Amino acid sequence: MTLFCSNLFTKILTRPPFLFCALLLSSCLSTIDKGLMSASNAISLVDLVTGKREINFESKAQEIKRANTQSKEIFADLKRKKIKIDNQSQYFSRIQRVFNRLKKVTHRADLPWEVHLIDNHQWNAFTLVGGKVFVYTGLFKGKLAVRSDDELAAYEASFTTNQEDEADKYSVIYSELAGYKPSVGAEIWVRMHKQLGSDSKDRLHDHSLNVDRVKA
Repeated sequence: MTLFCSNLFTKILTRPPFLFCALLLSSCLSTIDKGLMSASNAISLVDLVTGKREINFESKAQEIKRANTQSKEIFADLKRKKIKIDNQSQYFSRIQRVFNRLKKVTHRADLPWEVHLIDNHQWNAFTLVGGKVFVYTGLFKGKLAVRSDDELAAYEASFTTNQEDEADKYSVIYSELAGYKPSVGAEIWVRMHKQLGSDSKDRLHDHSLNVDRVKA
């Protein structure tokens, strides 16, 4: 009886109408799977630094466009304040040399990275989504390398406190890959701690306390 039912079931399934439906359903499921994967990739991407899938609200083209718009606003603001940018040839050429080495080892080497020098003696730098990096004249050579690649990693890992901590760790890797001394990074956080302290209010910000970054 079991063999009879099995043979009957096989004959039914192999008849053209049923076979066609089975193949069609299989094709539909495959299409659905591909569609779901495409939809998933449209709203999220695998973070190249952390390896985790994160919600992505912008395409790379949109990120670059936004960075271009924001950088123009920054240039205009600096011009209004009569703050020099990119015109200290000795410092700027040094920053470009460091940055050109760093951007080759970043996880997002496909971005049109740019670096700009702002005439400001603070030990700081910041990044715009889309590959624009702004460095203050207070940073140079080895110390510049660690702060710059921290900004590269921060962009790639987004900007929450936990991700900033992750960016600090990857900045060490980037420094090493680019041929710089990563341990110099601790000197930056020590100096910033002496100058700015580590106010507990910093917990509301996306960066860790300076003293915590030294310990890390």
